[in-house]
Amino acid sequence: MGPPKIDIPTSVRRATEFLLSRQDPTGYWLDFCTPKAGWGRDWPTGYIIALVGSALPEVVLETAISALLDCRRPDAGWAYNGIFPSDCDSTAICVIALLASGACSRQELASSLKFLLRHQDPLTGGFRAFIDRDALQEYGARMGYKPSLFEGWCKPCVSVTAVALRALGLLGLEGHATHKKGLDFLEHEYSSERGWSCYWWAGEFYPTYQVLELLLRGSRKPSLTDNLANALCQIVDRFSALQTADGCWLNTVTARPCVFSTAMAMRCLQLVDQHAAHEVVFAGAAWLLAHQQTDGGWAPSAVLRIPFPDAVNPENVVHCRAGLDGLNEDANRLFSTATVLAALRHYIA
Repeated sequence: MGPPKIDIPTSVRRATEFLLSRQDPTGYWLDFCTPKAGWGRDWPTGYIIALVGSALPEVVLETAISALLDCRRPDAGWAYNGIFPSDCDSTAICVIALLASGACSRQELASSLKFLLRHQDPLTGGFRAFIDRDALQEYGARMGYKPSLFEGWCKPCVSVTAVALRALGLLGLEGHATHKKGLDFLEHEYSSERGWSCYWWAGEFYPTYQVLELLLRGSRKPSLTDNLANALCQIVDRFSALQTADGCWLNTVTARPCVFSTAMAMRCLQLVDQHAAHEVVFAGAAWLLAHQQTDGGWAPSAVLRIPFPDAVNPENVVHCRAGLDGLNEDANRLFSTATVLAALRHYIA
């Protein structure tokens, strides 16, 4: 007797309809509301296009792309929204979205390439979300924050590095010294006990996913060192062991069943070796379908961490509040739903 049948195509259709119904009239998808700076705009929109743009109707995709092009900054970067300074992470994900969708050529994004390169730390090879401290000071003053050196926000980060290298690869820099230094940083940051962790996210699922997209899905996959190859081998065993008996994975912060963690863990296993982890991935898909809501979306579950600007090690912050020093959930459910949609589409591809 085989595994129970699950209707993934219907779930995919309903999730796609949910995303279409939640697009802002201006073309953006808004998610992750911060107390002072408001909703994320550019970055969530770029993420959704990059992740599931090929599933969207052409007119919807064109509207979103037009919005992204309109909000590109004079410095050739993009930002979390219209209030935050330009940052490397948002710029990289928007570059990926525009190139993957065919909306822009490499030449049209040449100035954004230079913007990204400026964010690589010359010492570690990692990429930093922010480097313009003057812009950060101005932003902090407008938000009413006390003066800060922004040491934490200007720290090299695993997920930012992986997304930046993905964008630079699409812009033609595979094999470049910049790429090699970034890979060295990612290798250095890997731990056999905790995998890849990240400044802006709690838990290992999101940063691991971005690293795997870089290592395993680029047009020219980088040659892996023995350490990175061993890390990939460990992922299947560790992520499989973390799955609950119900088929889901838990939120790192709350230790409760989590839609986003489940979808991200599935994508990581799919990227490394879907056949080896077939039963694990199937159980995850079945759990996600059982928890899809009536409107086609999933519950908010992606948790973005925005620490105090000088918090270099946010994992050590014992008391987190919603807001600048804490954890922000995707209240509009778009980030989680898009991530699940991508995992399910890849499952049936």
